Amino acid sequence: MTRPLDAIRADIDRVDAELIALFETRMQLAREAACRKQIDGQAAADPKREDAIVRARVEGLSDPSLRGAVETLMQTLIALSKEEQKRHLAARVYLTGLMGSGKTSVGRQLAALLGWGFVDTDEAIEAHVGKPIAAIFQEEGEAAFRAIEADMLHAIAMLDMTACVVATGGGAILNRVSAARMRESGLVVALDRPVEAILRDLDARNRPLLAGDPEKLFGLFAAREGVYRERSDLVFSNGYGCAEEAAEALCDVLTRQFKSAIPVLR
Repeated sequence: MTRPLDAIRADIDRVDAELIALFETRMQLAREAACRKQIDGQAAADPKREDAIVRARVEGLSDPSLRGAVETLMQTLIALSKEEQKRHLAARVYLTGLMGSGKTSVGRQLAALLGWGFVDTDEAIEAHVGKPIAAIFQEEGEAAFRAIEADMLHAIAMLDMTACVVATGGGAILNRVSAARMRESGLVVALDRPVEAILRDLDARNRPLLAGDPEKLFGLFAAREGVYRERSDLVFSNGYGCAEEAAEALCDVLTRQFKSAIPVLR
């Protein structure tokens, strides 16, 4: 005799809860496997293993009529695991912050400590376009530069399992699409350095947004500070005397707070 519907639904709810708990465990294991692959230099995807997993689950069915559904379920589960690996494996650390906050100098040192590559988006843009950033601003305008910058960040974000520290332009994170791409493909760290300290070192003549007036930096800080904090995974206070000290401190913070996502590749 069929059991009462409430009893059946109670069992369904129990099984659903168990499935969710198992799913969470699988995602945790997927993240762990991704870090191990990066440390060992293995490819992110293994199609042969993925096919073997699906076959094994289908062959173990006691009800053959569920074959198609189980194949779809396993393929979806594998796809979700791969997306989770990509999302949590911080093969990139993006540095953002005001001009002069140390993105390039600290970024180079951080990359060396992690054993990663280093990319400066401004340098990459200049190499790609064939002209200095200041010339792009002057000849094509800020909007044109921001479009080029967004395309460059998109290309960097799409690199397959390439471990690198990326020093971005101070205004790159203002683009919501670019900010989302950075968060999806790595960790975003905002370098917070006092404006007064920046002004001591900064040559405003080489900064198009300042137009030779260093005091404009205070306005940029006021306009951007909230965005830097809102769209970053970490805000790092760069009050250190040199880039080497700052990079060592930042590396320590990253490996402690994001240990599962930041394998040191030395």
